[in-house]
Amino acid sequence: MLHTEDMGYLMFYIGYEDIDTARICVARSQNGITEWERCLLNPIVQPTPGEWDENATYKPSAIWDEKNG
Repeated sequence: MLHTEDMGYLMFYIGYEDIDTARICVARSQNGITEWERCLLNPIVQPTPGEWDENATYKPSAIWDEKNG
């Protein structure tokens, strides 16, 4: 989970289409505990057909670039 002044708390998570197909999604909350809202742009990272990640993208990590916001 990541906290920013303007967006609140961000949580990156795995969203499964089925047992074999995973995508990375994001949700936000003002308090980091309740009222999570899924991003309308989900999934933010998804598999690429014919490439090494064609079945799944998962285990997300996030790093905040303080300098560039």
